[in-house]
Amino acid sequence: MSSIRGVLLAGKFRSQHDLNGMSNEDQRNTLIVELTGRTNQPVGHFQAMNDDVLAGTGALLVFLREAGIRNDQALKSISDDDQRNIMIVEMAAQTKLAGPALQGMSNMDLVLLGLGKGASFIRGVLLAGKFRSHRDLNAMSHEDQRNTLIVELTGRTNQPVGHFQAMNDDVLAGTGALLVFLREAGIRNDQALKSISDDDQRNIMIVEMAAQTRLSGPVLQGMSNMDLVLEGLGLNRVKEIKPGPKLTARSNNFQIRPELEIAGTNFTPNGGFHLTISNVPRKTGDIFRAHSFDNAGAFTIIESFDIAQVSADVSLPNIIVAIRDDVSGFFATTEVSPDPFVVRF
Repeated sequence: MSSIRGVLLAGKFRSQHDLNGMSNEDQRNTLIVELTGRTNQPVGHFQAMNDDVLAGTGALLVFLREAGIRNDQALKSISDDDQRNIMIVEMAAQTKLAGPALQGMSNMDLVLLGLGKGASFIRGVLLAGKFRSHRDLNAMSHEDQRNTLIVELTGRTNQPVGHFQAMNDDVLAGTGALLVFLREAGIRNDQALKSISDDDQRNIMIVEMAAQTRLSGPVLQGMSNMDLVLEGLGLNRVKEIKPGPKLTARSNNFQIRPELEIAGTNFTPNGGFHLTISNVPRKTGDIFRAHSFDNAGAFTIIESFDIAQVSADVSLPNIIVAIRDDVSGFFATTEVSPDPFVVRF
């Protein structure tokens, strides 16, 4: 996923649901067209940019536009480099950071700084929600910004003021960011948001992010509100951690010829593997097998053996099953008791 998506969404160039149906390449080309039409630079200038640079260039234009720092006509008459210089001046006034420090930042970092990164994203929520202007926020203390967001959330959900006052800054900012995302992306309108709680809004967001990212419910439920919003904007780029390969073996000793059932999951889909079975009672040498995983990276095979007659005083080692995934090189072993495969005398 690319943060180009978030630029198209924040700039209202495309809707959330439109973007769900667009490939990364379609999103990239759409942003190039928008930037070409909104600056004085030709299409080739933006085509030459990689995705991260393109997204940062778009994010900076959208920030200047949505924050009311420059209007469309003014932005159209200048280059993206001119827009960057304007942003640096604005960030110097907002943060009091020195020019060289700001000049060393990427466009995306400048935008995130404008939204409160390094201090509090409460500022960014108030700005993105159009609850306060960029210049208004420069004149407000952090406590004023916090109280303003509490008032806005109280008036835009069905929860009382004390509910939001009890939140720390990070939780409050995440709660506000989620509401603003649902509202600005057109997922829910003000009337619908007012009738439900912030927890209800979170559940709606999880459903939307499942459709957008294909991440599983448990992964999304484990994310903070702010991380869900960043994911929606293409900035978080969470990769679901899938379970590692697993090998199991068990005996089915109810058969006349006892069976060894061997199974595996989470290996390379459709990849080949080699299996070795060692220490089978009274069997000379190892057993070798070559198979392929199914399209989910799983397999089940059953090996049957004759019952071995073994003296009661003989100690037998465990049967060892070893597997090697031919594609990933992953190697695993598991052990099974030999007792179901022998008769003692």
